[in-house]
Amino acid sequence: MKIRNGFVSNSSSSSFIVAFEKTPESISELNEMLFGDSTSFPDPYGDKKYPSLEVSEVVFNDMKEGEISEERAIEIISQGYFEGRPDFPFSELRSLYMDAEGNREKIKKIWDRENNETKKAAKNLFINFSKKLKNEKFFYFNYGDNEGDFYCAMEHGDLFYRLPHIKVSNH
Repeated sequence: MKIRNGFVSNSSSSSFIVAFEKTPESISELNEMLFGDSTSFPDPYGDKKYPSLEVSEVVFNDMKEGEISEERAIEIISQGYFEGRPDFPFSELRSLYMDAEGNREKIKKIWDRENNETKKAAKNLFINFSKKLKNEKFFYFNYGDNEGDFYCAMEHGDLFYRLPHIKVSNH
């Protein structure tokens, strides 16, 4: 038996679909969009503050991957946990897994139904989100606390509060 001595982590990550009215052309322009006059980005779990330009540089570099389509946004949303996601049918599946081999087709139907309902809910979320906007361009970001305190702050610190966005938990 293996015994772990030391820190055990339950890491998380979150995906963000962010709408930009105008694609920033520089780090400083993005910094203004994200932080206004603020020069720091606070760690939501401690007393640390990160320079806003450092945070903006990471986001700016991530934007170089380009804008994403509506279809890609819906795919990203449907892969995580989001507001309005249908409840997963754990109790329905639990009893079927007792005889998984004999219930293979029933299990597959439940999984297919769950996937279809989730995709439909993700599409509705994105459509309702995007119809409030004009001609914004959508970008995808993913930050997680498994990459250290800095990225933990980016995931949990409400980084995009000044911009229209959807946050999807990938725990």
